[in-house]
Formats: sequence, structure tokens, C-alpha cells
Amino acid sequence: RAIGQQVTEHWILKKTPQVDYLGCTTYRRYLLLDKHAEKNVAKISMPATQANANMFGTQEQQEVALEYLQTAEVLTNHSVALPFSVEAQYLQSQPSLYWNLFKKAIDDLFPNYRQHLAWFTHNNIINYETCYIMRRDIFIKYADELFRILEYIWQNSGGDNYPTKQTTSEPLPWRYPGFLGERFFPFFVYANSLKKIQVPLVIL
Repeated sequence: RAIGQQVTEHWILKKTPQVDYLGCTTYRRYLLLDKHAEKNVAKISMPATQANANMFGTQEQQEVALEYLQTAEVLTNHSVALPFSVEAQYLQSQPSLYWNLFKKAIDDLFPNYRQHLAWFTHNNIINYETCYIMRRDIFIKYADELFRILEYIWQNSGGDNYPTKQTTSEPLPWRYPGFLGERFFPFFVYANSLKKIQVPLVIL
């Protein structure tokens, strides 16, 4: 209940397949890898039918992904512009405890990222959902850093790693690891100056 997509990312990290590229996605969400898709559409909703699900993971989409990855290091979904900073948006509904530990973990564990921490407080452009395809070596670096950060939070949260009491507007407070991961991925792309191509996101 607490860790959804992160279960998959952890499994891939520990049992990394011998492939050139790795990707992950949140439930019911897919990158639309179609060169003819409308470029100014960020998110598309479709009924969760088998026919619609069969549109993804095709040979044609694999070929598009590989073509994009000749010039990009990461494929992901489109960013959105917020009316406030990434940090301010997060704290509107989430407790500050895990957010503060999240930023402290980045500062303590990865000193080379310190100069980029202002991304959270001064930036309002972010892509949520955490859908991506990237080179194998980049994925290993990303996932290793993510779980080192989460472990740091768990070691320093005073034992309250699975909060069940609602203290903010968030009705499912135990889902914070996923919410933090949703912010770490775009930060990781930014802090490592990765070249990215963004495509529409489909939600079934």
C-alpha cells in the first residue's frame, strides 16, 4: 500500500536485465510513442479496455522509442507549469516531515546535488507520473540514489515510516514514498543535465 511503482523499480535495480534500455511506469499509465501524435497534448484519457491496452508495447512503439533514444538519454511525459514552486505544491497536501528529510537526504548523501536543490523552491515546471525509458546505466544510478534517499528517510523519521493518521488534506498519508519519488525523478533529470524527449501520457 505504501510503495507502488517503487516495488518495480527496486526489483529492476536488484535484478537488472542485460538490456540497453529500461523503463518503468505508474499503474494504468503509458507513454504514447507515436511520431504522428498531437504534440501539444500532454495527457490523454482512454477507457481501460483490452483493445486500448493492446495499443502499447508494440513493435512500432519500440522502434519509435529507439529512434528517440538515439538523440535523447531519457524519454518521459510532458511537464506542466504550476502557479507556485514544486516544494510549495507538495506541502499543500503533504506533511513537511518527509519532505524535509527528503531534501536533507539529498544534501547529505549527494553533495554534488546541493547546488541544484533550489530547483524545488525556485522552479515551477515539473513532469509528474514518473513514466520513463532511459539507458540502463542511467536507470541504475537513478534507482540506487532513490532508494538510498528513502532508506535515509526511514532511518531518520523517528520510527513513523508508515503513517496512517490523516494530518493534512492527503487521505492516504502512507503513500508519501511514491509522492517523493514523483519529485525525485524530474529533479534527477535536471541535476544530471540529461537530454530528454517528452511525449504525451495516456491514462487508462
